[in-house]
Amino acid sequence: MSNDRVPAGRSQGPLAEGDERYRLIVENARDYAIFTADLDGIVDSWPPGAESVFGWPAEAIIGKPAALLFVPEDREAGAPEQEFETALRYGRAPDVRWHQHRNGARVFIEGAVWPIAGDDGAPKGFLKIGQDMTLRRRSEIALVESEERFRLLATTVPHLVFRSTASGRRTWASPQWAAYTGMSDAESEGFGWLEAIHPDDRERAVGSWDDASSDGESYYGEHRIRRWDGHYRWHQSRAVPLRDSGENTEEWVGSAADIHDMRELQERQTILVGELQHRTRNLLAVVRSLAVQTVDAVDTLDDFRTAFDNRLGALSRVQGLLSRTDTRPVTVEQLLRIELGAVASNWEQITLEGPRVLVADGSLQTLMLVIHELSTNAVRHGGLASPAGRLAVTWSKTEDGGEGGLLIIDWREEFPRRRIDPDRPRGFGRQLIEEAIPYQLEAQTEFRLEEDSLHCVLTLPLDSQDEP
Repeated sequence: MSNDRVPAGRSQGPLAEGDERYRLIVENARDYAIFTADLDGIVDSWPPGAESVFGWPAEAIIGKPAALLFVPEDREAGAPEQEFETALRYGRAPDVRWHQHRNGARVFIEGAVWPIAGDDGAPKGFLKIGQDMTLRRRSEIALVESEERFRLLATTVPHLVFRSTASGRRTWASPQWAAYTGMSDAESEGFGWLEAIHPDDRERAVGSWDDASSDGESYYGEHRIRRWDGHYRWHQSRAVPLRDSGENTEEWVGSAADIHDMRELQERQTILVGELQHRTRNLLAVVRSLAVQTVDAVDTLDDFRTAFDNRLGALSRVQGLLSRTDTRPVTVEQLLRIELGAVASNWEQITLEGPRVLVADGSLQTLMLVIHELSTNAVRHGGLASPAGRLAVTWSKTEDGGEGGLLIIDWREEFPRRRIDPDRPRGFGRQLIEEAIPYQLEAQTEFRLEEDSLHCVLTLPLDSQDEP
């Protein structure tokens, strides 16, 4: 339609009187609402297409205001009158809005209103033509709402959300991406996002997109993404294709989740499992050695049970200490008090003196077994076997002997004079002191047993990293 008034003459317009061709078109255009109204806006013709769109039969609507077809809020705002006034003034008034069906439902119409001119050229009414676009309009609204929901979700989840083509060309990124990387939207579009990927991971990231494009199923990749401050953190990226009704991929939507802390925990777990396996093997070897040495040193099964149980108790205490050294390192004094406290109760006979010195994890097990043997021997035969005995343990640290220095433990017992059998074989404790410690801890030892005293000196290197 042109913007000129529609004449009433037969050959001048689509509704010219007697024009059978246009009458047939109007009556059979069921997707279009085509009707006329007089200058007061009263409906005076109502073809079947109008009934199909609005639900009003001709006998129910002819003679009533066309304003009935407008939604209540538009009627209250005077939209029907404004529409007719615009058509009279400019020769055409667009009519693209929601209308009301007879049953109260809303119908979206795209069309226009034209004035109809009489034979004298003066307007005598209006012609309104509109197409029912409700389905398309609702689809558009649903799409907009869906897009808004997606953007709302994408901006609230703690992930870096993105949209891209099948080749990995970025078309959109959530605000979290810009906040994390410090890159603008323009810098990230296309393949610009690769600038935020660690150089060593870029080829793998692009290759993952190639695989996803070939399979058409999903994208997965782990790579380091540069934070705004230049620090790289590991992220896990996933994306899935969005397809149309014809199963054609329109775009890919995905997100990148920060897994840096999880990877560090997994690496730590791997190290801990390896350490656990190593310690378990060592522990089994120690238990076996304790059993063999104990069997060789006793005469009866009861003696074996008592001695072996005591040594296993010391070993158990060592393992308890090892399990906490990451958060609570063990000092020499703690080691002495734990082991002496397990076998002795007469603390008034015991003197402990020395600075705060940490014991390295690697030295803890062997050193505690040595202290256990010395303590047990002191309770059974030495300085703690009678009220007249004494035990004094002192320790010090020197800067000699390497980066960490040396730990010197001086163990002295005094007890009532007793006869020493020079032919008595060395016990398990003395073998630990004179053979195991020098071999396992690169230590130097002195052991001297007299009729009324025992003096043992242990000198072993310290691990510098375990010192405060």
